[in-house]
Formats: sequence, structure tokens, C-alpha cells
Amino acid sequence: MVMHFLGGLSVGLFAIWFFFHSNLFFKRMPKRSEAVFLALVAVMVVGVSWEIFEYVNDISIATEGYAPDTFHDLLSDVLGASLGGVFGSQKKQVT
Repeated sequence: MVMHFLGGLSVGLFAIWFFFHSNLFFKRMPKRSEAVFLALVAVMVVGVSWEIFEYVNDISIATEGYAPDTFHDLLSDVLGASLGGVFGSQKKQVT
């Protein structure tokens, strides 16, 4: 569960960096709502893809069933992405 949280955080931060901070698409700082939404969308694409990959290849190590494991994994992804969205929307400190 910790790995999914950290994965959600890192994918969310990477998506925000890629779209906003790298200046490839937007040349402005994102609003907090934009950053959280972008992080959530990116993480859900990656997280759902990973869960499908686990199911197809039968590599899930769930002991109580696949559905609760998937729910907890996706919930951890969303929590990590939300935190990444909040951190990614912060303005840069210039010193």
C-alpha cells in the first residue's frame, strides 16, 4: 500500500512538472485545482493500467481477494496523487 501511495505521489508530481514546469505545454503556474485534477487523471491512467496488468498476468499477491486489494491500491494512488497535486501547485521560491 505504501508503494502505491509513493507511486501516486511521484506520477502526480511528474505529470505536473511535464505539463507546467517544463514549459513544454503551458508557460504558467497551475492553479491548485488544475494541478490536483491533472495529477489524479495521470495517476488513474497509470494505476488502472497497472491493475489490469496484474490481473492479466496473475501477479496479484492479495490474500483476501482481488477486489479489496485493487480498491486499496487505487485509493492509495489517489491519496498520493492528491498530495502531489497540492505540492505541485506551490509557487517556486526564488532566493
